[in-house]
Amino acid sequence: MARMKRKRVFVEKELLFDAMLFTFGVAAVALLYKNNLLLTVIMISGWITAIKLWHVKHDVYLFVTAAVLGSAAEIVAIKAWLGRCYCSSNCNDA
Repeated sequence: MARMKRKRVFVEKELLFDAMLFTFGVAAVALLYKNNLLLTVIMISGWITAIKLWHVKHDVYLFVTAAVLGSAAEIVAIKAWLGRCYCSSNCNDA
């Protein structure tokens, strides 16, 4: 019984830390959206903190793969179809 209680407290602390890190990230984006370099440094430091504390090696592979594939998909979409809408304020083609 005591072991389950300790595990539950650990999970609650971890969820609290996750929520605080998420809130910090959203606040950083909202407050520093004009300073891209500082925002990038803050977001990377938050990511490294999260990786060091509770993620394992295969999570890093998943994050990097998703970042590369997401960026590639956005490039293809912009080049193929969406570029007309990004560059024009009057996009009636969509």
